[in-house]
Amino acid sequence: MILTPLQYANMFPRNGRIVCAETIKNLCRNNQLPTNHIAHKLSAGWIIEIQELPKEWQNFEILLKPKK
Repeated sequence: MILTPLQYANMFPRNGRIVCAETIKNLCRNNQLPTNHIAHKLSAGWIIEIQELPKEWQNFEILLKPKK
């Protein structure tokens, strides 16, 4: 999926709040987006590519057990 910073801001709120597109551009510049969200700088502006996770990983659960 490919989104503009404005579309990304509306789809993925930060800390439960919708931020402006300029904040998303700053996150792109500083490389602070999540791992599977890749920002690309074009001459017209920024686009954000969201890579899909493999189907095997979507229902993946991690069980943590403390050491004894």
